[in-house]
Amino acid sequence: MSYMNLIISSSIIELILLLIVLFSCRKFGFVSYPRIDRWHNTPTALHGGVSMFFTLLVIANICIGCIYFNHWQDA
Repeated sequence: MSYMNLIISSSIIELILLLIVLFSCRKFGFVSYPRIDRWHNTPTALHGGVSMFFTLLVIANICIGCIYFNHWQDA
């Protein structure tokens, strides 16, 4: 697996997970509504970091698996 494949796959995974988290946060009401002490003007989802964390776990497992099974190839 080359570095470019890793970057592209992590971006795709992050986008998919981010959309899932955003839609579920809005559906279940985990949003921060605009107030005087906030910068945003529209409701903002609160759990955006969850998708980044799970993407990190998935990509770390892929890297560890590639290193462990000697599938890592520089392109």
